[in-house]
Amino acid sequence: MELSTLYFFQKTLIPANVLNVLPKHISEGGMTKLTTREAPSWEHQYLSVLRDITNRGTWKKTRQKDKLTGEFLETRGIPGATIVVAPHEYPLITLRPMRRGLAMFLGELWDFLAGDNTIEGLHRYGVPYWDDWVTPEMIERAGLPAGNLGRIYGPQWRGYYGIEGTPFDQIEAIMWKLRNEPWDKRMIAFAYHPADSHRPKAGGGWESTMPVRTCHGNFHLLWDGDQTVDMVCLQVSADMPLGVPSNLCMYKTLLTMFCQLTGMKPGTLTYNLSDTHYYSNQVEGVAMLLDREPFPSPTISYSDSFMEGARLIMDDKEQWPLERASLNPYRMAWIEWMMRAVTVEGYETHKVIPRKLLPVAV
Repeated sequence: MELSTLYFFQKTLIPANVLNVLPKHISEGGMTKLTTREAPSWEHQYLSVLRDITNRGTWKKTRQKDKLTGEFLETRGIPGATIVVAPHEYPLITLRPMRRGLAMFLGELWDFLAGDNTIEGLHRYGVPYWDDWVTPEMIERAGLPAGNLGRIYGPQWRGYYGIEGTPFDQIEAIMWKLRNEPWDKRMIAFAYHPADSHRPKAGGGWESTMPVRTCHGNFHLLWDGDQTVDMVCLQVSADMPLGVPSNLCMYKTLLTMFCQLTGMKPGTLTYNLSDTHYYSNQVEGVAMLLDREPFPSPTISYSDSFMEGARLIMDDKEQWPLERASLNPYRMAWIEWMMRAVTVEGYETHKVIPRKLLPVAV
């Protein structure tokens, strides 16, 4: 592997297991120049985590069922992993095609940022994959109105219950801090609120108050003292074959949106995974992933209209910006609008893995 160089401020800490730093270093004018082996791309790290699960993971039962057989599934998992996405990388997986999926993930992100938590809102963006989690049985069990997902990402990001129950807009607070006090070490947002996720059962114990509890838990923005902002995330429950690739794209784009709207530059995305797993009905699909070699990361660019829509949602709290004729003059379906507003170049992928080999657990 060719040697490369990495520059960073002297007080910055870089995980040795990520960069495989050699002992040699030189000081240059307040900077430290390290001679390193080239860091693995995010997708090689992703494969490394899948191999780690396969090699040393343990099986445990879950409350999820196989959609085909109705049998309860197990997960094979490990207690923690990290994937680091470099500033020049976009984590759109190449081990299987996911171009149209990207438009769905970004529509889902916009829906959450607007504070929405309904299946109707997700359908506006052409997002169908939440449907399995809002069946009448699941809704009844959670005690929610039809089509309502409970206090998931949107309500938490835009209305986290604060002092004396007053809603606190975490996105608004972060935007203000980035523009006025970027040195603040607590530019952090939480999507998981224990009090909103559980309630005591009559006979003892606890039950969920929503059809599906939040999986990615929080994100933290860190200013580097210049114009770059890094993001550190925690995903509490990490479905590696399906969930993690989509969430990586969402948070990379969210970081870019925060930065572009506040005059900053997006830096490194450090994605921490807690319960890191795949399901017992995904084993064959995972084996196919592990037998593939990633292609180079594609280049992603966002139109001015995309960033204006993001500004309307994040700054002006406008819930449905694509209803504006100025952004969507031809009344395109919102997923098709996203396909055009986000340009993907140099995206080479392996073949589709059949859904029956990588199914969604419900």
